[in-house]
Amino acid sequence: MSDIDRPEDAVEAHTSGDDKSEFHEYLRSAKSASERQSILELARELARLPTDKAAAALETGAAIAAISLRAGIEFLRAAPAAAEVLEAAELRSWGELGRRLALSDAETAITFFTEGVAGFKDIPASVHPIVFQLCSRQITLSSPIAVETLRTLPALAQTISNTDELAAVLDVAAEISRRSAK
Repeated sequence: MSDIDRPEDAVEAHTSGDDKSEFHEYLRSAKSASERQSILELARELARLPTDKAAAALETGAAIAAISLRAGIEFLRAAPAAAEVLEAAELRSWGELGRRLALSDAETAITFFTEGVAGFKDIPASVHPIVFQLCSRQITLSSPIAVETLRTLPALAQTISNTDELAAVLDVAAEISRRSAK
């Protein structure tokens, strides 16, 4: 048995005593063995994340679940893969975009999280903050535009291979969004 085969061990690194007892209670209340197994696997995956990313995932997941439980669960399912590409603050920003989508349509948020952030591997890490700033401003004006921006940015990053030029283009777009949102 590995060191995180039991639910108690899977949440040990990232939760307080009260949170652990709530987790155990929730796990016991799961109606089926497959549901318990799914919860346990999710807890294991989150427990394997670095502490800052696990905290970001859990906090953001809770904020999303307050709006849509299904969207919150999809975020938590996608978080371990997203954490391989994004820093903790970026993971929060990505989750916040999805939370804002869930405010108007939970299914759109679920799809957003299911699609994940695999395309971010093609975007230089140094421009990730600009991307989230741009999309955060865009989502205020139009959710579909913000989502489309995230989907098309990897192709733009491949077209503009110079990181400084890409950052300059995204800065201009973010400034246009900022002025439009006023």
